[in-house]
Amino acid sequence: MRMADEPRPAVGPRSATASEGQFGRTARAVETDQIIGRDAVNLYVRTYTTILRTPGDVPVRAFEAAHQGVGSSLHPGAASEEPDSGAFIYAAQRLPACIAAVERVVMAQLPEQISSVVDGDFSQWTRVSAPGRRRQWYWDGAATLAVSIASTSDLDDVIPTVVAYQIEWNKLHDLIEKQPDLAALLVREEPPDDADLVRLGERLLLPAEDWTRLRGIWGGQLWSVLQAMAAGAKDVKVRMLGGTHVGYPRLVDRWWQPIGAYLAEHGLLERPVYFVSSNPHSIVNLLSGYVRRRAETLWRFLEATRDGAAAAPS
Repeated sequence: MRMADEPRPAVGPRSATASEGQFGRTARAVETDQIIGRDAVNLYVRTYTTILRTPGDVPVRAFEAAHQGVGSSLHPGAASEEPDSGAFIYAAQRLPACIAAVERVVMAQLPEQISSVVDGDFSQWTRVSAPGRRRQWYWDGAATLAVSIASTSDLDDVIPTVVAYQIEWNKLHDLIEKQPDLAALLVREEPPDDADLVRLGERLLLPAEDWTRLRGIWGGQLWSVLQAMAAGAKDVKVRMLGGTHVGYPRLVDRWWQPIGAYLAEHGLLERPVYFVSSNPHSIVNLLSGYVRRRAETLWRFLEATRDGAAAAPS
């Protein structure tokens, strides 16, 4: 396999076009309107929250232009021609490994919502997980992944992560496609030796340290993931079920029921209860007195940002 001193193939970011219908027109409008900072973030959030209200599946590419326009510190190379390996690693660690085979992501607040739009018995789907993010994921063993959205912040995490993954996957796919000898290598049934794998990372324009991390993340699936990448670009569809502010309290009520029953059984309902999330900094905030010291500022922020959405009808 010839690896050295070859010109780098040109790779461009994928974005929707007006010819792709209403989603493409939304993406193009965002792409041509160069907004930076907080306005760009707000526009991105409005873009996906608005489009996800559309019945049926929505192509992830409809969000790519807005994603690229944000200039996220977690995905600084989103609009670059070259792969952003750091962003790809970040996304890969926050999505289940099966994402390499997934073509559709269904997001819902309640399990019964998912059952209403998928084929077969949803209860038989496999529970899967991601190393970098604790969340309820379910896989049908083929091309559909379902995820529980317990809050708006979950949506604000899942969508940018999936978009970043698709953008970077497609950059690497384009690189492979533009190098016939690389594409031919990935047709082989067995992976090459370690030396050739190192050179493969170089041909994909991935820094050595990041390529090593990706190889570790994919583990035994490395070769099958690369072959899937060579075989085709990602064009994931997403669908949001529910998503109303009324649905979130219902989800919390279900979560609270066993906790409340336990507290009542042990006579603890009147005792102070502290909830510690999966984020370690929450413990520091609690024990250091940070929240108490900043209480006035935090309350002012909450009052200033309250928009009455919680009272919206379902």
